[in-house]
Amino acid sequence: MARDVIASSHQHDRLAIITDIIAPYRVPVFNCLAEMLGDRLKVIFMSATAPNRKWTVPYGTIRFKYEILRGVNTSLVPRNSFARYWNLGLGNALREFAPTVVVVGGYYHPTSFLAAWHAKRLKAALYLWCESTLYDKRSGLRVVEFIKRRYLFRCDGFIVPGTASQQYLQAYGIGADRITVAPNAVDSDVFLAASEKFRTEEIRRKFRAEHGLPEVLLLFVGRLSPEKGFPVVLEVAALLAAGGQEVGVLVVGDGPHRAQYEKMVASRSLRNILFLGFKQQRELPFYYSQGDILLVPSISEPWGLVVNEAMTCGVPVLCSPRVGAALDLVMDGRTGYRCHGPGEFARRVQELIICQSLLEKMSEECQRVALLFSPLACAQGFLNILARECEGKSPFGQCV
Repeated sequence: MARDVIASSHQHDRLAIITDIIAPYRVPVFNCLAEMLGDRLKVIFMSATAPNRKWTVPYGTIRFKYEILRGVNTSLVPRNSFARYWNLGLGNALREFAPTVVVVGGYYHPTSFLAAWHAKRLKAALYLWCESTLYDKRSGLRVVEFIKRRYLFRCDGFIVPGTASQQYLQAYGIGADRITVAPNAVDSDVFLAASEKFRTEEIRRKFRAEHGLPEVLLLFVGRLSPEKGFPVVLEVAALLAAGGQEVGVLVVGDGPHRAQYEKMVASRSLRNILFLGFKQQRELPFYYSQGDILLVPSISEPWGLVVNEAMTCGVPVLCSPRVGAALDLVMDGRTGYRCHGPGEFARRVQELIICQSLLEKMSEECQRVALLFSPLACAQGFLNILARECEGKSPFGQCV
């Protein structure tokens, strides 16, 4: 019913979303928005993918109007750092679409500043899609802070994934009334269905037997780079082993420090650490379903969609307080714990191994909470900002 009402609203209310690359986890959200807005949504990508991303671009699942701009990656060391895109064709793309609202994903690309300039020229409302938190790694340079503040105060409003990003913006003096939440989401239906298929005793026993792994398996899923804090996982495994508790660790991911971490495992004579390499998103539910607890010890992590993915598969999460998703998804004693340092990680793992009933209860609660962070819930946040901007000009604001 709501979608029918939205479709009949003012035909000039258009939403343009400008973001860096076609990330597989964003596609379900944009598809959901397209179901509601039709051709009044356009997603503009600065590039199809990035040098440091190995995932397959899911063109076959895209059901929304989009455009991939031509441009250049201005990163000084593109193979080893995050891309910075410059797309001079953005102006033409926006003029042709004539949006009411322009949402820009992040402020760290030259194209992000072009987007702000063109939005103002077109008299479109400018919203920043901000995932930064107070714990993110930063250069600390005054000029960077100056440019960032100038950008923030050019925006008409903001859209964030959760509490940590709200707190970040409020620290810059931005009022809560200018911030809209669109909770970060994964394709929860796909992850849930796959976990129900793979999270069986038979499959789990077979997997452990094939790889010679113990009964209890910890998970690390992510890029093997310094900001992800992987050495903490090895320290946890060592502490547990010293206490007589045998665990295995599934390491799902790749990155510039993989060889270094494998050497660390060998030098410390750690057993049952299995490096599985990078896996496409469609493969991840199988590996989540083999694990008992996910460890996310990141030093800097704006959100951490691995938390959504694991919880949807019924896997409790132990994470660093620096993980953006921690404040919204990781509830102490219910869906996991926020841990300060290897010692607390190890202690919480030991508690959950001993108290299997608590682990099982957490598994059920994880799925219940994670399913609230759905593509539909995220899409609703974007609809809310479009409604806010169009309120008073059309019936749209009364329909969402």
